[in-house]
Amino acid sequence: SRIIASIHAERRKRSQAFFSDNAEQLAEQSTLISNPETYAEAADELLKQAACGSARALEVGPGEGQLLNLLAKRFSEVVGIDSADAMLKKAATGIANNANVRLQLKDFSELPARRVFDAVAAAMVLHHQPSPLAFFQQAFKVLKLGGVLILVDLCRHDQEWVKEVCGDFWLGFEADELMHWGEQSGFEKPASQYLTQNNGFQVQLHAFTKQPTDPISIN
Repeated sequence: SRIIASIHAERRKRSQAFFSDNAEQLAEQSTLISNPETYAEAADELLKQAACGSARALEVGPGEGQLLNLLAKRFSEVVGIDSADAMLKKAATGIANNANVRLQLKDFSELPARRVFDAVAAAMVLHHQPSPLAFFQQAFKVLKLGGVLILVDLCRHDQEWVKEVCGDFWLGFEADELMHWGEQSGFEKPASQYLTQNNGFQVQLHAFTKQPTDPISIN
């Protein structure tokens, strides 16, 4: 509806403003919650186990480039996108030696619905999204058949301070919520892993696979 679209647009605007204004402090703030190197390696391991192509990968919200660097070893072409220019500059500093990585100032929700990526990665991104379900749906649209969505995010928690300090909209997610949104969007049940992080937080990692063939329609 028009009201829901307006709410999502306002959330997206607030999120972009937060990351534009706080890019320099975010690395320090994120260490209060999790270690990007740890979950980046775990995400890469999940991707290694997934049977997807190795041509093109997309990372949404690449932070300081930890996961981009790992993706660059596994894919011929890697694209990192962010809607905040200040965040892309942080990522550029972290991936200077990878010639097969491109950074683009783009909003994930506005990418054309074309099957061009073998993998989409999003680490600590979903809890900043106006609509988690819409994020799953968009990932499904841009993935090739047999492609994989690597999702890393916080398990459900009650630490309200992250909304102000880290710009979070959501206090993590129950695994069942993610499974439901994934299934609702067309993904198969994922392979999963869980990591204990700092200050009582727990990180969940999931590899959602898009069916390798289109479902057969029966007339």
